[in-house]
Amino acid sequence: IAARNLLRLAELTGDETFRQKAEKTFSAFAQSIRERPGAIPQLLTALDQSLSAPQQIVIAGDPESADTRELLRTVHQTFLPHRVLFLAPNQPSNAIPPALQKRFSEIEGMRPVNGKAAAYLCENFTCKAPITDPKELKELLKTR
Repeated sequence: IAARNLLRLAELTGDETFRQKAEKTFSAFAQSIRERPGAIPQLLTALDQSLSAPQQIVIAGDPESADTRELLRTVHQTFLPHRVLFLAPNQPSNAIPPALQKRFSEIEGMRPVNGKAAAYLCENFTCKAPITDPKELKELLKTR
């Protein structure tokens, strides 16, 4: 779990020292990975995450509205071990922690679409067109 958290911190902050620490963890447990992989499933998940492209999901909408909650529920019901989920409420930039504002300045421009909460699916910080329909979002998440 620590290795996964280090990888997420590297993705969130852009600080590669976190990724290097995760890689040292993989090296330290290399023999266990080879000989007893079933004993360390979380470490294998982290290793898989380190070999995958970063995935981000941004839900833009009012956290109290039913449509926002439905999109969040759809994401939470889908097994996406490598995703990082953000909620972008309709507020000024103070909604994003200062440490992440520079890294995720694009989130500022992510807004609901035609008054409906929208989901933005991103890979390597490149996002697809927003989705407002939970069923469409569910189908797209299945292919990730």
